[in-house]
Amino acid sequence: SKIVFNSELARNIAIKRYRVPELKTITIYNGINMKSFEVDKELIKQFKRKYDLENKIVGAFIGSLGYRKNNISFFKAIAELKKLNKLKNIHFLIVGSLSNKSIYDKIKEIIINEDLEQYVTIFGERKDIHVILNSSDFLILPSLYEGLPNVVMEAMASKTLVVATAVGGVPELIDNGVTGLLIKSPTSADISTALETYLEMNNEQRLRITENAYRKISNFSIDNMFNQVEDLYLSL
Repeated sequence: SKIVFNSELARNIAIKRYRVPELKTITIYNGINMKSFEVDKELIKQFKRKYDLENKIVGAFIGSLGYRKNNISFFKAIAELKKLNKLKNIHFLIVGSLSNKSIYDKIKEIIINEDLEQYVTIFGERKDIHVILNSSDFLILPSLYEGLPNVVMEAMASKTLVVATAVGGVPELIDNGVTGLLIKSPTSADISTALETYLEMNNEQRLRITENAYRKISNFSIDNMFNQVEDLYLSL
């Protein structure tokens, strides 16, 4: 028999912390439906037109507001970029549950106090994540901790550049400067620095990273996952 993990991080924790025999473990990554993130260009145009995002650099945060997602530090980073006059032509989309009232109230306070209203749209929960990702230039995930985040895989499949903290299973997906950008630490200063790095890149550099990321995540297709599971069963 084998114990299946969806990331090397989880497998290594089981081996080292819980003394699970290494030979009893195997990593099979979550599969992703690549085709579901192929979006018609007209839908993208309509989305950008509707929300006045044409000719803007669009960054998306996708996830529930909460301590783990480090939203407060993220908005402080946006405020720092504004003070440095780095927010010209940039707009952030906030997508996900707003049920954490404490975090939401603090975010609204930062937005008002730092005069960020023109740079941020808070959507809340949406069902058109595939359209939002394809309409965005980059995904920002400044989490304090993660497992193997599906949203990073979805962004890679959408050819949307990922800027994320190097926590949990994220480094298994993102090789800094190759398949995305890793944030050094979850502090607002380091989040701001990573976003500056992205903004200073030219289109050719960004395209190279998103193409690398797409090629990598293609190996995480649902078909590949099914094949690995089938191979495992046949080997037992």
